[in-house]
Amino acid sequence: MDWIKFKIKSLAIQKAGNNLGKKTAADFLSQMQVSYDPTAHQILRTLSYIVSGAADFGEVLVATTKFADNIPFDELIVRWYDVWHELAQKTEKTAEESAAHGHLCSAASAYLRACEYHRQSGFFLRENLDDPRGLEAMKGVQKCFRDHISKAGLDIQPIEIPFEEENGRGKKFLFGYFARGAGATSPEEVRTTIIFPGGYDGCAEESWSSGGAQAVARGYNVILLDGPGQGATLFFNRMYMRADYDKVLDASIAWLARNKAKETSINHLAVLGRSFGGFLGAQMAAKTQIPLLAVALDPLQVDFAGAEKRFPFPPGALKLFKDKKFDEMDKIWLPALKEMPLVRFQIMSRAAVHGFSASPSLWLHSIMNEFSCVDDLENISCPVWTAMGENEKISMPGVEENCAKIKDLTIHRFSQAADGALGHCQAGASARFFEAMYNWMEEKAPARV
Repeated sequence: MDWIKFKIKSLAIQKAGNNLGKKTAADFLSQMQVSYDPTAHQILRTLSYIVSGAADFGEVLVATTKFADNIPFDELIVRWYDVWHELAQKTEKTAEESAAHGHLCSAASAYLRACEYHRQSGFFLRENLDDPRGLEAMKGVQKCFRDHISKAGLDIQPIEIPFEEENGRGKKFLFGYFARGAGATSPEEVRTTIIFPGGYDGCAEESWSSGGAQAVARGYNVILLDGPGQGATLFFNRMYMRADYDKVLDASIAWLARNKAKETSINHLAVLGRSFGGFLGAQMAAKTQIPLLAVALDPLQVDFAGAEKRFPFPPGALKLFKDKKFDEMDKIWLPALKEMPLVRFQIMSRAAVHGFSASPSLWLHSIMNEFSCVDDLENISCPVWTAMGENEKISMPGVEENCAKIKDLTIHRFSQAADGALGHCQAGASARFFEAMYNWMEEKAPARV
C-alpha cells in the first residue's frame, strides 16, 4: 500500500512523544488503535463521520499536518483549537458562498462538516467550561448544524425539553432535536421513535452523525438529546451530569406526548446509546417504568467500580480517598496533576461534566459509587443489542459477566481484521456498525408501526 502514502505530523502529548512520521495507510490505521492517545482517537473519531458526510478525508489529514512534532500537551491544547477552528471557519465560509449562489445541497454538505470541525476544536478545552473558545466552539456547532438542517430541507426541529425546577425559579430545559422519519406520508403516520442519550464529551449535533441520520433514513423518528452534563445543556444551562439520568427519558417521553402525539406513540420507543451513552441507555432501560421496544448500546457499560485503577496517584492519595478525606486528597492530587497535563485533562474534563471542577476526588467518588445499574439489569424487559470490539478501551472490567443478567441480549463482536474496528465505538467501522445494529433494530422495533 505504498502508493497511499501520506504524512501525519506527531501529535505527541507526553515527554516521550508519539511520532507518527511518514506512514503508509496501513501503518496509520495500526497506529490509531495501539494505545490510548486521545489525539489519535479524536482524529479517528472525526474520520468515522465521513460515512455520514460530516468530515472529508483530505481536510482532516491536512489539519493533522499542522501540529509540530513532540509538542507539549498544554501547547497542543492551544494549537488544537486554532487548527480546527480555522478549518471550521473555512468550511463554513464555503457553505455560505454556496448558499449565496443558490447551491443549497453544497451548502448543506459544507455546513455539516463545519459543525463537526467546530466540535473538534473545543474538545481539549473542556477542563474549563468558561473558556470563551470552548463556548464559541459550541455556538459554532449549533449554528452550523441548524444551517445544515435548513439548507438540506430536513424535517428536523430544535427542541427544548423542560426538566425539573431549578431552585424554585421555574424549569430549566434540555437542548435537543426532533427528526421525523423519512418517507412519512402524513403528519398522523406514527413511527417508532429512537431516543439518543448522547455521550460523555459529545453533543446532540454529533449524535446526528453517529447514528441519527441513519435512523431517519430507515424511517425512524429521532430525538437527539443534550441531557445534563452534555453539549449545549452543559455549556449554556450549566446542568451537570447526574446519576438518575433515567429521568431524562421520562422528560423526553412527556415532551413527545405534549408535542408529537400524532406522529409518535408511547408504545413504540427505542434507545440508542453510544460511548458513555452505553451506560446511560442501559440505565434508562433498567429503570424506566415505560416499556421500550429495543435498546442498542455501543459499548454496554454498567458501572464504574474500579475507576481509580485507571489513573496515577501521588503517595498517600488513595488512602485518603478510601477514608473519604476528599479535601486532603485534593490538596496533594491537584498539584500532582499539574505535572501530568494529559492525565489532568482526562480527569478534570470529566470532573467538570459532573460539576466538580474544584474537586477531582469528589468526581471520582461520585462516578464509582453513584453511577451503576448492575443491580437493575434484570429489570430490562426489552431486547438489548451491544457491540463488543477487540480494540474497545472504554468498557470497565466485568461487563461480560453482567451480560448474563440481561434476559434478551444480542452481542455483536467487531474486530480490526474483519471489520476495520480500530477503537472506541468501533471507530473505523462506522458503516458496518450501522448496518449490523440497524438490521437488528429493524427486526426488533420496526420503524413503521
